[in-house]
Amino acid sequence: MCVADWAGEVVDEVATRDVAVPYAFRVIGRMLGTPRADDARLARLAQGVVGAEDPLRQMAEVPSDALRIAMIGLRDYFEAVAADRRAQPGDDLASLIANATPHGAPMPHYELISFFILMVTAGHDTAALALSGGLEALLAHPDQLTRLSEQPELLDGAIEEILRWTTPVRHFMRTALCDMDINGQSILSGEALAPLFHSGNRDETVFEQADRFMIDRKSNPHIAFGRGPHICMGLHLARMEMRALLSELLRRTEQIVPAGRPRRIRSAFMGGVGSLPIRLVFRAARG
Repeated sequence: MCVADWAGEVVDEVATRDVAVPYAFRVIGRMLGTPRADDARLARLAQGVVGAEDPLRQMAEVPSDALRIAMIGLRDYFEAVAADRRAQPGDDLASLIANATPHGAPMPHYELISFFILMVTAGHDTAALALSGGLEALLAHPDQLTRLSEQPELLDGAIEEILRWTTPVRHFMRTALCDMDINGQSILSGEALAPLFHSGNRDETVFEQADRFMIDRKSNPHIAFGRGPHICMGLHLARMEMRALLSELLRRTEQIVPAGRPRRIRSAFMGGVGSLPIRLVFRAARG
């Protein structure tokens, strides 16, 4: 199966059960080769890592305890996965990671487990938050939703605007490697920096009408995936997932309307709409 097939499955399930299955996690889980029966458990642990402050995501009342529990759960799970794939390699991403020999030697244990954890956390929540936040933006701007429905060729540009508008990752900490000056601000080598991606993606000197949501924005050099040597390695997969699901929704629905108040997640690292109740009116099947 491919990403488009999984998008179709998700829309089918929404149509029959009114429950949105974690589509983004289904994609990353099948790439890794983890059983579909483990999706809910792994998604819960992954969300626990980036949502230790969120009452609906945290796995303990104290954020540090919540983070530790989630990390240990993922560590234990992927230690078993790595051992299995070393004994019986398969045609999946978990086998590639478990048996990788960068620089001619197996990855150290800490880096190996960290790589798995990175895959399920960065590969799941970011795309999911962009999708839910993007749909919220389209519902809040019905003229844009109508235009996208009537002109599906605008979808790629709409996805870039959704990424700019939602910016699921709030910030990353970096360390300056040399003294420099940025717009009159002196930065010394060794100082810690926190690039705030939301601010950058609403920079009026870069984006015309930066506070407007426009699916046909002509110039859109957003930094939702970062920039430079640390750019997100999953940017193409995220775009592919968004394109597949939004295309399927637009193709099969007559109407998408809000069915309750959206809820935003509470996280120091990620931000966005964690749940978005909607009601879908599907197109009549052609005989």
